[in-house]
Amino acid sequence: MVAVHETAYPRLRSRTTFDDLDGSIWEPKPDEMDWINGQVKKPLHRQVLLTMLKMFQHLVHILANRERSFWQSVNTNSGQA
Repeated sequence: MVAVHETAYPRLRSRTTFDDLDGSIWEPKPDEMDWINGQVKKPLHRQVLLTMLKMFQHLVHILANRERSFWQSVNTNSGQA
């Protein structure tokens, strides 16, 4: 069986530092907070929804970078870069 890190499925690091979180996509934007506040009322539910939103954004970011790298390598190998 193929290991998870050898597949297209992104993984989160097992240990995250504050440097990883500082000034990145993990920081909620005002429009995201407005949307979350309009969706749920309880603070715990807001926190859960924000976490899910940021996880989704993080995974999409990883996949977009992988796809970009893939197409750059295809262009380089075919002489189009």
